[in-house]
Amino acid sequence: MDALFVANDEHAYLAIAALQSLGVRVPEDVAVIGCDDHSGSDIFSVPLTTFQQPMEAVGWQAAELLFRRMHETSAPASEQILLPASLVVRTSCGAQLGAS
Repeated sequence: MDALFVANDEHAYLAIAALQSLGVRVPEDVAVIGCDDHSGSDIFSVPLTTFQQPMEAVGWQAAELLFRRMHETSAPASEQILLPASLVVRTSCGAQLGAS
C-alpha cells in the first residue's frame, strides 16, 4: 500500500495512529490524506493533508434542493452542483520529502 485517502480527517487520524502502532511511518512508508480540514489537522502529530470542502455551502445547497423537491412537482430528479474545493497540502502526503 502506497497511500490512503480517508473519508474524513478524524478517521485519517485513527488510520495514522493504527499505521504507526504497526511500525509504518507516515508519510515515508504510506501517504495519508483526509477530507474536511478539521480543526487540529495542521497540528496533529503528522500534520494532515486534507481535502477542504465548503461544508456550510454543501448543507445550504442540500436543504435548498430538498425544499425545492418538496414544493415543486416539476423539480428535476437529480441535479449537479459544483462547489469550490481545495487540497490543503501538509506533511502526511509526503510532498515535502524531496524538498531541500
